[in-house]
Amino acid sequence: MEPVRTPVRPIAQPAPFRRVTALPLVSDNVMPFTCSDICKLILAIILPPLGVFMEKGCDIQLAINILLTILGYIPGIIHAIWVIFYY
Repeated sequence: MEPVRTPVRPIAQPAPFRRVTALPLVSDNVMPFTCSDICKLILAIILPPLGVFMEKGCDIQLAINILLTILGYIPGIIHAIWVIFYY
């Protein structure tokens, strides 16, 4: 009687070397912060309409920010930061 042989599996080859790159900190369509953005942020905290003016010029966003700053200083700052970084 012949012994039962188990099938021999080939030794698995290691996967080819692939360079693992780090994920980007920002997406492709968003520019990273620049020095001018930092300056605009400081201006937006001190005087929100000035930060918006530096970003957009005389635009409807400037009028909205002036109105928000008159109604309350904190809403003006929030709007200025939103305009500078997200609009």
